Amino acid sequence: MRDPGVSIRENFFTEQVEILKGPASSFAGRGTTGGAINIVTKQATDRDFYNAESTLGTDATRRITIDANQVITPTLSMRVDGILRRILPERGAVRSHRAGPGRLLDCASQILEQEIRGLKSTMLICVPKVLSKADVAEFLGVMDACEWEDGRSTAGAQSAMAKNNEQLPPDSTAARQLGERVIRALTANPLFISAAIPLHIFPPLFNRYGAGHHFGVHVDNAVRGDHLTGMRLRTDLSVTLFLSEPDAYDGGELIVEDRYGSHAVKLPAGDLVLYPASSLHMVSPVTRGVRVASFFWLQSMIRDAHARSLIFDLDTAIQGLVERIGRDDPQTVRLTGIYHNLIRYWAEA
Repeated sequence: MRDPGVSIRENFFTEQVEILKGPASSFAGRGTTGGAINIVTKQATDRDFYNAESTLGTDATRRITIDANQVITPTLSMRVDGILRRILPERGAVRSHRAGPGRLLDCASQILEQEIRGLKSTMLICVPKVLSKADVAEFLGVMDACEWEDGRSTAGAQSAMAKNNEQLPPDSTAARQLGERVIRALTANPLFISAAIPLHIFPPLFNRYGAGHHFGVHVDNAVRGDHLTGMRLRTDLSVTLFLSEPDAYDGGELIVEDRYGSHAVKLPAGDLVLYPASSLHMVSPVTRGVRVASFFWLQSMIRDAHARSLIFDLDTAIQGLVERIGRDDPQTVRLTGIYHNLIRYWAEA
């Protein structure tokens, strides 16, 4: 390599650096009269190993690396390396949205986040048809016969100031029975399990927004407790399961904010959305009709959101391979082994 640029380029994939002194044009081409630097990338080896590291730092630094090697046959090995790296300097240009190096870097990061699917942290994940239309109709029929209470009864101090809706009493028989049905549907849904890798799921709650109701910008509590079951969990992911069809009401979008702006979500009845519980979010005012939904939180086995996103992407890729070459193909089997070993490395139980 004539211009390694090692001071600014990522060197995670480098196995070793060879320095050749003296003329080396026959090896490295013209322009190497004084010598050459040869950067050797990582090669497959004859032993199995699975390494993963994560780094958090200032300037919004996020870095996760995966280095896995799998022996397939005595003469064939496969090595997979991956990296997720993002650094956004907190410069005035970014804060004030003026042109400048910081702003350009911010825009470039947006493009990478949008275009490089396999190397980004998934913000929102929609899971379709968690409940059938018949299930939804039955849920609504049960709830129509129930008494509703002020939604602020389960809100934290900050959320209570922004919350204006109704909800089923969390301890009511109807809420508990419907919640149990939601959890059974979730645990039978492969996409939900793949995206969330749940350890604990909070008993689902149910809310209702009529005309004029809304829920202002807020962030969910970091820890939730249920006094009936004694469950206490860290809220890694928030979940909204829509129970009203989009054309049954105007407004009422779930709006989730992140570094790159706001994302409005309004899904068909029976579909749900997963999003980070740490994000600012709101429900816009309902201007017509009624919006009914179930909402709850979960603690994932994979605490790190970036690691969870990488595992989800890997599982999605494996499922694509299964459709193309079959579940019993040696490559599919080996990659599935890597997937489970990465979960074993990162999981908290």
